[in-house]
Amino acid sequence: MTDIISLARRLSQASSYALRIEPLAHRIPDLMESNDQLRPLWDTWRQQAAPNVAVEKVFTKEQLRILRSFFEHLYFASDAFARSVGKRP
Repeated sequence: MTDIISLARRLSQASSYALRIEPLAHRIPDLMESNDQLRPLWDTWRQQAAPNVAVEKVFTKEQLRILRSFFEHLYFASDAFARSVGKRP
């Protein structure tokens, strides 16, 4: 499981929200696998990720846009964001 979470953390590096969503890294694989648009991207990342391979080298610009939108949504839908704007305890 740790390897999967590590992959998710590395994948999230494509986003400017990477540090903010890091506590949610354990949820990224399940969320991506349950989404028809994200599942192929997660499968590609699992197959092609290597320690020295950047996310930008694996995906097209359009795929990166989708990933970044997902991570942005993940951040703004999270409890961490809600607490940062004072909406949740």
